[in-house]
Amino acid sequence: MPDITATNLKKNIVVFDLGSGDGRVVIEAARRGYRAIGYEINPFLVLLINPFLVLFSIVNGATTPKKGGSATFFWLDIWKVNDLHTADVIFVYGLAPIMDQLSEKIIREAKPNVIVVSNVFKMPSDQWKLAYTNDEKSVHVYGRATLP
Repeated sequence: MPDITATNLKKNIVVFDLGSGDGRVVIEAARRGYRAIGYEINPFLVLLINPFLVLFSIVNGATTPKKGGSATFFWLDIWKVNDLHTADVIFVYGLAPIMDQLSEKIIREAKPNVIVVSNVFKMPSDQWKLAYTNDEKSVHVYGRATLP
């Protein structure tokens, strides 16, 4: 997970992970003290992640959040997420064919100053300003190209 603390954001930010998979981004964000919410379409991953969090934290304490941090997971298709307006940072691992549509959803529903971190696939360049990229790890951090 890129160090989002370097972006000078307030400490009580809300981090979303659209397509949270095994939950590693959400867990790491919570561990760093952020309120993190994962949305995953695969119900088995969502059902398995909560017991895994308990077991993992008992074994090595790695998931213990800093003060103010929390991790929550929801079984939900990313197209049905209706609270993007509460996110300060949105992580996505969307495949190339959905990035244009996902970009439009985020622009329509999220805060104007939201930060988007995309793994592998890039956001449309006409709507987003690339703030940071690490091509070796295929991580791209974006802000809005123009604010409304």
